[in-house]
Amino acid sequence: GSSYRLADLLAAFLYGQLENYEKIQNKREKIWLKYFILLKIWAQKNSVRLPFIPSNCKSSYHMFYLIMPNKISRDKLIIWLEKNKINSVFHYIPLHKSRMSIKHGWDNFKCPITIEISERIIRLPMFYNLKIKEIEYITNKIIQFEKFD
Repeated sequence: GSSYRLADLLAAFLYGQLENYEKIQNKREKIWLKYFILLKIWAQKNSVRLPFIPSNCKSSYHMFYLIMPNKISRDKLIIWLEKNKINSVFHYIPLHKSRMSIKHGWDNFKCPITIEISERIIRLPMFYNLKIKEIEYITNKIIQFEKFD
């Protein structure tokens, strides 16, 4: 049989996070909103989509992403940020295009929107200890990117 119980160390880590849930969520929201405010005008000028939270939803603020106009601009921005010591990632490979799906022949699905977004999305650093000055540095480098392109 299988055991789905958390290891003691993981359970202790989770318990600590649950005890501090409100504090953690407030910090994540503060980081998310700072990114949003600092990048809003740049995004509008450069046809970049920022995250959108519908009015009837509550966000977990677990990540902040940009949806670039195309794959080339996304890849160039990742390189630009890396040159400036900022770790950003492209986020995900569509499930139907993963190695496992290809290996088992499950990759014959047509998901054009999934493919398009996966080629344009970039995730910005988002972690509890991220400081406002670091967010300002990251957003300043992103804004400078428009001159770099």
